[in-house]
Amino acid sequence: MVYLGGNRALTKTIYGHKIIVDTRDLSLAPHILIDGYWERWITNVFSELILPGMVVLEIGANVGYYSLLAADKIGASGKLICFEANPELSDLIFYNLAINGFGSRSEVVNKAVYSEDTILTFKIYEKFLGGSSLWGNDEQAKNYRDKIKRIQVDGVRLDSHFKPGTRIDFIKIDAEGAEPYILKGASRILSENPHVIIMFEFSPKCFILNMSVEIFYNEWTRLGFKMYRIEPDSTLSTLTLADAIATSTCDVILKGS
Repeated sequence: MVYLGGNRALTKTIYGHKIIVDTRDLSLAPHILIDGYWERWITNVFSELILPGMVVLEIGANVGYYSLLAADKIGASGKLICFEANPELSDLIFYNLAINGFGSRSEVVNKAVYSEDTILTFKIYEKFLGGSSLWGNDEQAKNYRDKIKRIQVDGVRLDSHFKPGTRIDFIKIDAEGAEPYILKGASRILSENPHVIIMFEFSPKCFILNMSVEIFYNEWTRLGFKMYRIEPDSTLSTLTLADAIATSTCDVILKGS
């Protein structure tokens, strides 16, 4: 690790990617700095599913750990679009992609993906940056001995950002409970790309949209998707409706059936 000043440190992941992190962060940064990776069981699945030439969206990209993996795997013929609401992290993603030579195959969008095009209040945790979201509150921050900074950000629907007919092959979402909103704003994209693979954290207790697990699960079934749980050993197992109802939190893959 090399400290760059200004709460920035440069290190390298075990996958060979140079990455700048915010040294104030207590969520991802300690793991990347010391271990060289983050969420190994998810990283394994992500790396296996991303293929050369794919068009990949990463929503809630943080400092770009997964962005670098995706940009590497898709090759020069692929395209990566990263969305990050926090402007400081958005800059770090841009720099991290650039210093690894992936700038020409990637795009970084400093917006919050949502169910409508609007202005949103985004809550940034000062210490646990990975928990920043549209739904953070001071009481929750206090439980983590943290504080929240509120900023105004542009909210955008995926259906608005991308022109009709745009091919999308893979979508990774890490949005701290905003997943139903994000997917609601992507109905056209999903109908145009029935082959798309979607990865996100399935945590019904964090879903803010008034939607039961049954409705959420059945909507994906109606669209022709099957839901798989990512197991600790990086294997995939079918997630049934009964499993989904009984689950508090797990990481999932959605694939067209």
